[in-house]
Amino acid sequence: MTRHRRTRRFLAPLLALAAISFAAVCPANELMDQRNRVREGLRDLRQQGYVMPEIGDMETYDPKTIAAADAIMAGQGDPCLKAISTSLYLDAHMNETSLEARVTDFLKPGAGGLGKQMFDIWIWPDEYAKSGTVLDMLSFRKSANVVGLIGDMANLASTYDAFVEQGRRAAAMREEAWVQEVVQQSIDNKWDEATVDLARSRTMDRMKRVIDTIPGIEADAESALATSEDAYRVRLSMAESNYEVAVRQVETSGASGPTLQIKLANARNAFVAEKQEILEQRAARFAEIMGQHDRRLSDALLAIAKARVQINSIERYSRPIALGRCDKIKKTGPLDKGRPCAPGDVICQIADLPHDQMLATLKALNVPVSEEFLGCVCHRAGYGSPGTAQYYHPDTIGEYDRRYSCNHPGPPCIVSGYGCTRHDMPNSSKIWKGCALEAAKDGSVPVTDRIVEALRARAGVK
Repeated sequence: MTRHRRTRRFLAPLLALAAISFAAVCPANELMDQRNRVREGLRDLRQQGYVMPEIGDMETYDPKTIAAADAIMAGQGDPCLKAISTSLYLDAHMNETSLEARVTDFLKPGAGGLGKQMFDIWIWPDEYAKSGTVLDMLSFRKSANVVGLIGDMANLASTYDAFVEQGRRAAAMREEAWVQEVVQQSIDNKWDEATVDLARSRTMDRMKRVIDTIPGIEADAESALATSEDAYRVRLSMAESNYEVAVRQVETSGASGPTLQIKLANARNAFVAEKQEILEQRAARFAEIMGQHDRRLSDALLAIAKARVQINSIERYSRPIALGRCDKIKKTGPLDKGRPCAPGDVICQIADLPHDQMLATLKALNVPVSEEFLGCVCHRAGYGSPGTAQYYHPDTIGEYDRRYSCNHPGPPCIVSGYGCTRHDMPNSSKIWKGCALEAAKDGSVPVTDRIVEALRARAGVK
């Protein structure tokens, strides 16, 4: 990395830090000017159709945040990147705004980032080829032994559902900061598409490594609890045996009347006190085991959630920026998968045609393509979130209903799982060639090679 790139990498954080330091002694008039500049700057960018922050009321942000946003806007010349950097920075500081502002924005039609349920953050990555979620591995809290202990010691541990909900809330509180972190890094370092692919791959690898630690976390807790329960049963059994011995000694001591009753009561009281101590030690050890387990597991689930959010952010923001399609970025809805076709990239140019024209062109070239091949292309486009079904189906699904996108003909790539949406055929020749090679494992000529050959033959090129 060159000195220039290192300087550029840290430019935005340094500008923000300088602005924050200045805000500490910033007079009221200067703060008002900063709020006005940010407000007016965002207004102009909104009119151009760029990404906006979730909370639009600049009065609700901390002065230091406004000063930093003002510095970010001043330091970025490209209007689209200015909108994204400023908006995501403000989103990352959304928790400092008033509850009223957050609720107001959440209730807006189409509100995107606020109050997300984040139900998909722990779905198995596609690379695992599994249904369900990573949470399916959490066997410890769902075991009958732990469920029973939680019931007996209600104040010492939360239930499985409560634990998962706490994790989901913790992730939701950090989501915007995670998004801003990776997107700003890609902007500062001017990632190209190869760097975007590398960043996505490394983030996925990081997530996989964390996922692979979960069985060990569960096994460690189960082993520790089993050892603790064995020790508890041994101590309780010894206390009961000692009590029985004490009772026999009293009964054979020759004591009688009130003296016998007092000695028996003393033995009973000693046993009850020892049993209570054993129960308290059991509860303390259970709380210690649960605490260690929950800290490790919470850290793992947050790391998985962060990786998931940042992978999605790389695709939603960083990749379009790298491809020069910043103006196509939207915070919500389908990802922009379009790429401008390079000169001479005939596969991209054909795939970029309206779907009916694309099919007609392939037919004219005498290059038939199967629905299985087109389904592979749609799936590899990656339009949907992990855990959704992605396939090819340009016609009506189910009964015709114009109100719903999948219940009438339209763009051919279907994403089904959290509702149903349609998307255009991706124009990436890399995706097409990958599916063509997969379909040609039987030794046939790949579809993409046949397209190129047919076009060369028509042009009279040998």
